Amino acid sequence: MVKNGDDLGLCMQVRGPDAVFNAIQLGEVTLVLMQKEADYPHIRSICKEKNIPVEEGSNTDLWRMSAEPGFDVLGLKKRKPIASLDELCASGGVIWILDGVEYATNIGNCLRTAEVSGAAGVVITTSATNELRRTATRASMRADRFIPTIWASCTEVIESCKHHGIRIVVAEDVGSSKPWEVDLTGDIAMVVGAERYGVSQEMMQAADKIVRLPMLGFVPSYNLQVTLAAMALESLRQMDEKGLLNLED
Repeated sequence: MVKNGDDLGLCMQVRGPDAVFNAIQLGEVTLVLMQKEADYPHIRSICKEKNIPVEEGSNTDLWRMSAEPGFDVLGLKKRKPIASLDELCASGGVIWILDGVEYATNIGNCLRTAEVSGAAGVVITTSATNELRRTATRASMRADRFIPTIWASCTEVIESCKHHGIRIVVAEDVGSSKPWEVDLTGDIAMVVGAERYGVSQEMMQAADKIVRLPMLGFVPSYNLQVTLAAMALESLRQMDEKGLLNLED
């Protein structure tokens, strides 16, 4: 059972002042991104009343984030942008674990891919310095504003997943199954590992399944975010095959 409902639609963006205001009234919006100079006092007022965070962005920021050009206010729906580890695992869905990943650019690119693929959240099992967080945020195009991004220990993540019935599927080159041979739908935590050392032994031992992406060339591995993207797309394909995707606004 998917805990956050049968509607797994990835259209999490509402565009334009009227659509955003109406969606807020319906209780669908969890965050608003507004151009700094935009004059929408009614939206700011209702957001304050309903305790909905308002992020301000530049024209460039709104242009980059909008699925269609020409909008100066956007609303995030179907996903709370901030959550604790326990809240994230309790809500279920697809969770990404970046196990020991240290390079900020890789973390940022993975965050962006996880967000756009509709994941529930991202957990990073790396000790985070302020500089690492800042660089990762920039690399993600600040996608961390729209998806829970949690820094926690490997042990904490495993315990929370097990407590809430989240299956753990690791992508590693010792896997015996291909991604399309394993169920990647429902409440699931998919794990990619550190650039040099891969997924930790602690996480490997906790895994319910270990999958391996086919590699036919000379180079011994895919880039980290390519692995995440391939797994994310296979998960979406399986959801679509089961009739679980709703791509309507």
